[in-house]
Amino acid sequence: MLWHLAMASEHTSGSDPLRRVARAALGVGATFLLLALAYLGLTSELGPDDGDLPSRLDAVPVERGVLRELVIANGSLEPSARVVVQSEIPGIVARVHVDDGDRVEPGQPLVELDRERLLDRVAEMAAALEVRRARARMDLVGRARIELRKARRDLARVKGLHARGIASQETLELEEHRTSLAEIALGDARAEKAARRASVEEAENALRRMRRDVEKAIIRSPIGGVVVRRAVEVGTAVADLQNGGTVVATLADDRRLHVLAEVDENDVASVRMGQSVEVRVDAFPEEALVGHVRKVSSAGRAEGSVSSFEVEIELVRDPRARVGMSADTRIQVGRHVDVLLVPNGAIDRDGDGPRVRRGISGRSGEEWVRIEEGASDGFHTVIRTGLEEGDLVLLEVPESAG
Repeated sequence: MLWHLAMASEHTSGSDPLRRVARAALGVGATFLLLALAYLGLTSELGPDDGDLPSRLDAVPVERGVLRELVIANGSLEPSARVVVQSEIPGIVARVHVDDGDRVEPGQPLVELDRERLLDRVAEMAAALEVRRARARMDLVGRARIELRKARRDLARVKGLHARGIASQETLELEEHRTSLAEIALGDARAEKAARRASVEEAENALRRMRRDVEKAIIRSPIGGVVVRRAVEVGTAVADLQNGGTVVATLADDRRLHVLAEVDENDVASVRMGQSVEVRVDAFPEEALVGHVRKVSSAGRAEGSVSSFEVEIELVRDPRARVGMSADTRIQVGRHVDVLLVPNGAIDRDGDGPRVRRGISGRSGEEWVRIEEGASDGFHTVIRTGLEEGDLVLLEVPESAG
């Protein structure tokens, strides 16, 4: 405006005195402009960066209230049990009955292997078992007993004849030899009978195992839950457990979920088993799941120069919760009643400690006040000394927030 006035003055008249006045006014205006530009240049170096948003100071009253001291940690929803299902027998996948995300019950079929070869083998082994049973039914011992009784009668008769001088010594020895062989044959018959019975049992056990293999060809769910991942397709060759066992599916028992949260080493000392926890997930951020601390790891995991500790949080069942959801947890480690509270954004820290800007009562102004901090919930802080209820503290708020 001064520049425009000076220019206007210069063109109002052609007289010399007026021109001198106009030039004087022009010189004053230019000098003022240069001083203003210099001032702006200096203050721009002291002010915020070009990228900072403009801000304003809002007055916030110091109030009494209840503060829940929280430890905030991130984690994910995990099942109480995760089961990896493997094939117990080798084979080729003939059918798949589930897909990722399907809910299953205990005993429900997951995958079915080709059973044709197994069924043929069962038929062969059943026929072989009948042959062994037939052989085991042969009365070898009874036959050997009859032969032994006959040999003993013949030996007794020859002994009588030999005593009367009718039978020769050679004949007597021959009958004694025959009797000994009959006794040995009876022992062999008994051993053979036991062996044939054992052979039948062996065949029966092998047939039972093969029939179990036929049942194992239908791989069933050992638990109720959800299919996290199905790892095979029709035509996939699978190995038995003796050769590592092929994973066919991974299941999760989601009837009971928990959160595995990573807590910073600076906060874990205040975390105890049984403390109540609020858990929020992205799927329904306006509502909180409820849980409690079930276990705190005794060993930390180092990441660079900072360690974190795993905290297990057991949740009250909620049908909306799903395995794998990311979770923000708020562990209540303390509760402070009837305390003075100020927003965290109102607290400034310098080399002498924390302070706030307090509005001066009765006139427009402010003053810095030293305070002693207490617990914080991440949003508000307990003020132990330095302020009183009803005091106004100044909080810097970006213009966009208003």
